[in-house]
Amino acid sequence: MKITFAIRHAYGLGGTVKCTIDSANALAERGHDVTLLSLVRQRTEPRFPIHRKVSVRALWDRRRRSDGGETLSAKDKDLSQTPSATLVDGVNALKMPTASALYDVRLAKFLRRHRADVVIGTHVGINLLLARAENRRAAHLGQEHLYYSQYHRPVKAAIKEHYTGLDGVVTLTELDADDYRRALPELSGKLWTIPNSVPRNDLPRGETEAPFVMAAGRLAPGKRFNVLIRAFAALRQSHPEWRLRLYGDGPERRALEKTAADEGVLDRVDFMGTVAPLEAEWVKATVAVSASRMESFGLTLVEAMAAGTPLVSSNVEYGPMEFIEDGRNGILVEPDDPSALARALARTMDDPALRARLAAGGRETAARFEPAAVVDKLERLLEDLAGRARNTGILRPRGRFSRLFRPGAARDPLMP
Repeated sequence: MKITFAIRHAYGLGGTVKCTIDSANALAERGHDVTLLSLVRQRTEPRFPIHRKVSVRALWDRRRRSDGGETLSAKDKDLSQTPSATLVDGVNALKMPTASALYDVRLAKFLRRHRADVVIGTHVGINLLLARAENRRAAHLGQEHLYYSQYHRPVKAAIKEHYTGLDGVVTLTELDADDYRRALPELSGKLWTIPNSVPRNDLPRGETEAPFVMAAGRLAPGKRFNVLIRAFAALRQSHPEWRLRLYGDGPERRALEKTAADEGVLDRVDFMGTVAPLEAEWVKATVAVSASRMESFGLTLVEAMAAGTPLVSSNVEYGPMEFIEDGRNGILVEPDDPSALARALARTMDDPALRARLAAGGRETAARFEPAAVVDKLERLLEDLAGRARNTGILRPRGRFSRLFRPGAARDPLMP
């Protein structure tokens, strides 16, 4: 099959990028013709390894001209300053120029000229554009890497109006799929649940001078690293030899450093910055922890499990609540409760037998998310969608591609 993944930034960081590249690599390894379509390119080299058989293309190369970036024409400059048709309040914090009409136009041209069996959108903004495409040459699949209840009201309204135009929608968890079924009953026959894949981690468990608790993610409010720091600070007297390592960067870095200083543990909290991939770091950690208030899946949690690192996590929708069993493969605590998190950490830090049990249960759980099993499901779905599209004639162009999107822009709530 010819498969195209449309992603915002294939050269960037984040769970969506890593999981999309992992899927593309696995499908290419199986002999499929795979293209990664990056809406933007701002780096020369990708952060994650891309299989040599995967073709990578970018709609807008925003690197410096000396690095191969492009100079926009006057028309394209105007488009880059015009909001995208999907620039709705709350669409994953999209802002100009990251959500400009230039992407809409270039995606339209790409879809007209590029032949594929299936095009997969990996972000709600891209999915909305794919859902509204007419006279297309491929089946269009929307892959959700967030979850329906997280979206603001205007985004939900756009999803309700347009997602039925997709040939299928994939959610990461059954809980999220249930939310979509309730919101869009007519989408029920087009919904599938396929989790993110996490490669097996066979690196040996490492030894460090001092035991440490590890957390990873964007340093942003939803991850609640401030709650984690307060919980860790509550253990500074009882566990003086332990350290806390935070992997990732983001807008809350300075605020979190101040929190650590105010709590008297700045000298024991290590801000490690961006490290990718994290497999070699997880195997060094004594305990993994997530204080997040929301997790559409929880990629870093499964990565910790795959490394055999015992896990403590807030009990939140959707991933943690679906695959963590308290006491078997992790310890669950109520979110936004530093005292409860401190007690769970202390219990895990003090009990080697508990850590061994959680590590074993975690590895068993992580095996369910290894690429072979996950990509099998995705491959079967893509073959089914491509077959249906051929049978209905969707892959045979019908005349000129005069329109990419369905008419009605004057009344379209997506338009600015």
